[in-house]
Amino acid sequence: MSKACYDCPNNATDCLRPHCITGDGSRRSVLVVNRKMPGPTIDVCLGDKIIVDVQNSLLGETTTIHWHGLHQRQTPYMDGVPLISQCPISQEQTFRYKFYADNAGTHFWHSHTGVQRGDGALGPLIVRLPATLDIHHKLYDFDKPDHLIVLQDWTSITGVSMYNAHYHSTGDNKPKNILINGRGRYFKAVTMDETEEDDSQMDMDASSSMFEPTSIPIPTTTGVPIETDTTTFTTNFPEITTVITSPSIGGTRDPKTDFELVHDNIDPAMKSLFTAQERHTVVRNKRSPPEEYATFLNETRHIPLQVYYVNKDNKYRFRLINAEFLNCPMEVSVDNHTMLVIASDGSEIEPIEVDTVVTYAGERFDFVLHTNKKIGNYWIRVKGLMDCDDRFTSAHQVAILRYYGAKEEEPSDVPSYDYVRQDDN
Repeated sequence: MSKACYDCPNNATDCLRPHCITGDGSRRSVLVVNRKMPGPTIDVCLGDKIIVDVQNSLLGETTTIHWHGLHQRQTPYMDGVPLISQCPISQEQTFRYKFYADNAGTHFWHSHTGVQRGDGALGPLIVRLPATLDIHHKLYDFDKPDHLIVLQDWTSITGVSMYNAHYHSTGDNKPKNILINGRGRYFKAVTMDETEEDDSQMDMDASSSMFEPTSIPIPTTTGVPIETDTTTFTTNFPEITTVITSPSIGGTRDPKTDFELVHDNIDPAMKSLFTAQERHTVVRNKRSPPEEYATFLNETRHIPLQVYYVNKDNKYRFRLINAEFLNCPMEVSVDNHTMLVIASDGSEIEPIEVDTVVTYAGERFDFVLHTNKKIGNYWIRVKGLMDCDDRFTSAHQVAILRYYGAKEEEPSDVPSYDYVRQDDN
């Protein structure tokens, strides 16, 4: 939760402030563009010239921006691939991207350096067709800018910390959660019992596993002062917003549970070692200061969900972007509604009506939603698969489809990973 959130989530209005980054309420560093996650939307027409100044405000890191989905036929040197199509942008340097929106569709931009995309450096890029060239324009009534669905897999630590823990230690790379337009709740934490364990016993557990507790790395980041600059679209890229480090687990779940799911054939001694590491990390964060220990559990319950407003008996075009960076395909559905898929990865396809859409990293789908159900609130459900499925983290998330005239409330049923679709009229 960034400082710009003020009293969010206790005051829901504060959560909607322009620079408030809620995520799922976990205390962790993020890497964002223009203090937003997702970053600013670039919304242009076919053939427009796009000019973006990228200023790197990171400390000791380079960066580049890739324009995912654009062909860059005449401007391959603007594709944003470091050390191939361009030199990386050094700290405190600015690079100007100039290219044409030469192919229409739903695209997105993201950092193409390291795992910066996984920490929030991404945003939508929409290239619109005139109605005379849109072969599907008669299938929908509205194509609104606020009907964008941007999906991210999300963890309680930074991407580089997860990478190091997975490849150089005994951690894993399984996303714990999913965000929709940069926000969501951690539903495991919502249903978790809050308990406290004795610190001295935890220290004994760690030492008995021949692991030195003081060597546990606790990720910290120093904030970067915000600089203002005016550019065509995105400016001052990127900034690190520091928001207090969180425990690597959600508070009270036994860390051995997740570890055994992914390493069930490993030496039992290593399981004990991993458990001691994870548990001691919680204690260290709990001590500094103690009141932060339960903050995540308290706040994630009240993070406002993304809401999409519609009128009854209309047809709306939704644009879905899967911006994940790990192995977490996502299944998307809307309660009591079907989706008419009309485009994939920026290209029109023969329309097909489906109950669910499964999307992998980098994919985009456009679908038409016919709002012909009774006025009310309906869950838009996102279910993680593969590394996010019920063998590992059971990651899932929801947003709300709200008909105008419905009460400002959430659907009555509690979201769950194992939800079975049951349509009503």
